[in-house]
Amino acid sequence: MPALAQGTQLPLALQPDARAFTLGSTRSLRIETRLDDAGFRVLLAPSTAVNPVELVLRVRAPAGLWLDGRAVWRWSMVRGLPLRPGDVVSELTGAAFRSLYPHEPPDEWWLTRGVYDEPGRIPPGGREEASETMRGLYRTLRELAIAAVDRSDPVARSLAMRFPVHLRLPVYARVVDDRSGCLAQLATACPGALTYALALVERGAWLAPIGERLLAGVTAGTQLGPLLGDAIAAWMEGCQRAAPPPRDVGGEPPQPAEPAGHKLHGLPFDLAWVAQLAGTKARSLLERQRLLVRRAGPGVPATLLVAPPPAAFAPEDIPRPVRANARWYRVMRLRSLRPVPEDERERARAALCRFASRHALALWQLADRRDVTTLLSDLLDYVAATHVSPGRTTDPQRLLAASWRWHTHHAWLPQADREHVRRLAGLTFPEPALARWTDKEPHDAEADGAEPHVAVRAVTTPHALVDESERMHHCVATYAHAIAMGRSWIFHAEVAGRPLTIDAELRGTEFVLRQVLGVANRQPTAAELRALGPWLAALNAAQGRRANGDGRDDVLAADVETALC
Repeated sequence: MPALAQGTQLPLALQPDARAFTLGSTRSLRIETRLDDAGFRVLLAPSTAVNPVELVLRVRAPAGLWLDGRAVWRWSMVRGLPLRPGDVVSELTGAAFRSLYPHEPPDEWWLTRGVYDEPGRIPPGGREEASETMRGLYRTLRELAIAAVDRSDPVARSLAMRFPVHLRLPVYARVVDDRSGCLAQLATACPGALTYALALVERGAWLAPIGERLLAGVTAGTQLGPLLGDAIAAWMEGCQRAAPPPRDVGGEPPQPAEPAGHKLHGLPFDLAWVAQLAGTKARSLLERQRLLVRRAGPGVPATLLVAPPPAAFAPEDIPRPVRANARWYRVMRLRSLRPVPEDERERARAALCRFASRHALALWQLADRRDVTTLLSDLLDYVAATHVSPGRTTDPQRLLAASWRWHTHHAWLPQADREHVRRLAGLTFPEPALARWTDKEPHDAEADGAEPHVAVRAVTTPHALVDESERMHHCVATYAHAIAMGRSWIFHAEVAGRPLTIDAELRGTEFVLRQVLGVANRQPTAAELRALGPWLAALNAAQGRRANGDGRDDVLAADVETALC
């Protein structure tokens, strides 16, 4: 048993059996811990009438995790406790809080960090004691989690850590319990098949036997190809049998226009997709699903492998690196790309799938990862309405910009279809040291009655960026997140009355021009580029003074002449 965290300032008292601790004074909570080579056991026994909480973890065969006698499968397997909720060992602090303060709801973020700073939940005068008690419990459980990781099988743990958090313990337990070593080979050679089998087992009911047969066949040394094909076929047949019959309203045939989500034993699938299983596309769907399972890496979540396959994709587009592979699957398994029979947007959906298959990683980067679902939904609406057919060579930025303009100018669309335009309002753009510049002073321009030959202003707000993209008919609006992060700086220039959009990069204290384009991506002339030279010199001079702490951002014509000398 490790030396559990104790401190003289904590209300933590050791009991005679050397395994029990009492936390708190006015409210009592007893915690019993037992640690051996196979794992540990933790029992939270409050003095109130609430039932005790028992957690048992085994890192040796038979490996597993049980909470109050019920098997649970979520343990991050890190050396400590993660700060985010979901780790069952971390959530023991929540159980302790509910035991000490049964009438108050716990705050999971506070519980996992052992910090309390919110009034109204702790009795007056007890906040400091509650915080100290929970910190002591947190450190105790953290040391137990570290000790459990140190006692785990290193080979099985290294394999399990390649998978998402929700799959680590199931993978570890299966590999440890398998004496043949075949599942360890499967986790390395074809992690998607292992993820798919565990996903079916986790969902239980009629799905669990399919996953268990697949795992049993692998451990018996059966060839993976036929095993996986039989498992996918059984899964598809079970989905078709278990799907509720289509409703017949008023004697009319059912309308399969949009996929109606349906949950069956925790498995989400589309009724329209199930309808395809009885048609001529069943074999094509099975082959696509088998290919997606075989190509999936260890970073792909289990839910993505039990979802309907996309309407179209190219196998050569699936990347091999773990992170890129997982992102490709997250993009291609979204609802917007799933096949829908007899849908008027079937052509647009297939074209968008082929485009997304080639540019999935670019779409992931252009859209925030939380917004990729909305982005693809917007693209599908745009492609279907305008009859645009994006191909594998289509530029993603230009297509997104065109979709953005279409959604912005069509006010009749549902509000959700313009989510990206509204979301940009929350971004903040950094301002350069020189926000505006002309090659003539205002009094000089008034004297001779001529307009400035060159005028440049920085684009410093999301609204101005959208206006620039619409006015210039190009895709600069898709640079919004790069601008907010300081990776790109956008300027609008007027050279002899001809507009230009400038994309610059800040390298140290100097700006370097990356792109200078006119309306509809017109290339600038050599004279226009030479005319921008004084502005660039003035901008870099102002940026250098800002870096040196001068703080003076405005640049006069005299400064420009000095900088050019």
